[in-house]
Amino acid sequence: MDIKASDTIAWLRAWRYRCCPPADILHGKSDARLREHLQLCPWCRQDRKDGQLNFETSSLATIPQDQQDPGPGQLWAVSPHLGDWGPKGRYYSPPVVIIVECPDQNALTVVQTYDDLVFAGMNDLPLNNEFSGFAEPWNCYTIRREDLGFYLGRISDDLLRTLQQPLTRENNTPETGSLVWFFRQMEVETGFFFASKAVEELMAEYERDEEKHLEKIRQQSRILQYEGRGEMTADLKRLPIILPAFPVGEFSPLVMLALSQPADDLLPLVAMDNKKRATALVFTVENGRITDVSARELYVDHISCSGDMLHITGSMPDTEPGFSFFFFWQIGDHIVEPLPGEAGIQDSIFWAVFPVREVNDPMQGTLVVRILNQGK
Repeated sequence: MDIKASDTIAWLRAWRYRCCPPADILHGKSDARLREHLQLCPWCRQDRKDGQLNFETSSLATIPQDQQDPGPGQLWAVSPHLGDWGPKGRYYSPPVVIIVECPDQNALTVVQTYDDLVFAGMNDLPLNNEFSGFAEPWNCYTIRREDLGFYLGRISDDLLRTLQQPLTRENNTPETGSLVWFFRQMEVETGFFFASKAVEELMAEYERDEEKHLEKIRQQSRILQYEGRGEMTADLKRLPIILPAFPVGEFSPLVMLALSQPADDLLPLVAMDNKKRATALVFTVENGRITDVSARELYVDHISCSGDMLHITGSMPDTEPGFSFFFFWQIGDHIVEPLPGEAGIQDSIFWAVFPVREVNDPMQGTLVVRILNQGK
């Protein structure tokens, strides 16, 4: 492999930026983690031997944290407080990320960036609005809102829309063992380090909210007052609905609605092969019984899978008072319900976060939306 001297310098800079500890740790008290790193990194060994430079740099932690409310299209530096030792004897330094989605009040979907275009490959997108470097659409993950450090600015709306599109498979992937290939391995490992910590914290928060969420679901499900599966099946058979063989077990009206499919004459007259569109079934409920059904079109803006969570956002125009929304992710006959408290709709924008740890190929699933309408 022919590597230019300039590429060698760029790689050294990338390695030190992503994998080496800051000066206060490198020149601080020696411990097992620092010694492990020094065994692997000749540059840090030399720096520690030469001694710390006799000047002070400003601390990123002192930059105000309240410049902006987090939103799509913004560039943020991940909080410097989250930098820490991790696998492979590395110190994982917080990267700069672009927010692409805000799926709920706790989580953010972000794309990692890097500032040197020498490592840009297929599907990488140059930054704009006077920012240098590029975005890494293949390195998309979830962090917490409180993981953000400080606001840097924002990219153009056109670039944001491109980043929000599903990532296509590259025709020319980096050659194994090439400089760009090694760089991407390092970038993914950096993203995973911060995403895994964030997901662990988010799951703990969701578990704390679980009872509150379950009570809300119980209240909403009481809209339907069926005593058993047979009684509900009799009402659904009067509608243009295709009923599958429901699984034996505990009776769940909401799961029955999720598994029921619209007949062809109920579907909107649109090109439903468009992945941006989906159909929600709106069931009219009177005195606790389903009396009618209609179909409403909605739009899926973003689907991404990060760690054990699948994030979906979209919009449904012309929502009405009295609508109660229920979101599911269906893979074959398997129905996945959202994480506790992590699904809803506001101002026509909906979001849902699904746990997919036990699901194979979760991106191959289908969004299922069911609505109970008591407005009449």
